[in-house]
Amino acid sequence: MNNLMSGLLVVLLLMFLLTQPADDYILSSKHQIAEHITQVYITRMRLEGRLSINDENELKSKINDIGCIIDSDTNTYVNANAKESRGDPRILRSNESVGSELTLEVKCRPEPQPFKPRSLIGGAAGGPCYIRVGGREPSERIVP
Repeated sequence: MNNLMSGLLVVLLLMFLLTQPADDYILSSKHQIAEHITQVYITRMRLEGRLSINDENELKSKINDIGCIIDSDTNTYVNANAKESRGDPRILRSNESVGSELTLEVKCRPEPQPFKPRSLIGGAAGGPCYIRVGGREPSERIVP
């Protein structure tokens, strides 16, 4: 009976210690995939001069497919300095790099949320975890 209890204790301790690295790996993988998806769409923006409505919906769909939610929560969003859904004009290529720069930023909430071990020992659990990715590219669009 004593061996069973000590074995159970060791198994529980190992499960606790191995959960955090696995959770960190999953979160970093989601971050890396979200970064790649964002870079694909910022490249499209570079050629188009803005983020089109179709591209914005596809971007949200692909981010949601990897388990990162973009919903009506004000902390999750797709933000671009030139969006067709807002009626923004295309940003055209110019000699001034500042005026022809396109930006895209995505903030999403991974589901399920990562495990926070400090909440088990009475620490503050804190708010939800978010993934934030983005980038900047100069516009290559010449014709409006």
